[in-house]
Amino acid sequence: MRWRTLIEQMLSRGGPRIYQKPAVMKNGNVHHRELMCRIFDGTEEVISAEYLPMVLQFGLSEEYDRQQITRLIPFLSFWPEENLALQVTVESLIRPRFQRWLRDTLRKVRISGEILLG
Repeated sequence: MRWRTLIEQMLSRGGPRIYQKPAVMKNGNVHHRELMCRIFDGTEEVISAEYLPMVLQFGLSEEYDRQQITRLIPFLSFWPEENLALQVTVESLIRPRFQRWLRDTLRKVRISGEILLG
């Protein structure tokens, strides 16, 4: 399957699979949970480091990032006291339109933990 087809299908189906991995401090406490995205190519799961360059190349970073952030919000109710980390592309973050959307989206959500975008 071609990358563009795979990525467009993934976006049209609601996005990649999201997994969480706790970042644990020396004392055993969870500092934050890293949300990691993967897509299924029909045979195996592909990590974001492999497909994200194609998302950028095809100009789909803003759509991808908006979708992931929108999907992140329900996790806040599952883990209200947790800090969550999600990778967001620089290409999205430098766009004023995306910045306004992100600001407005996060203002609508009651957050007791933190969302770490990086």
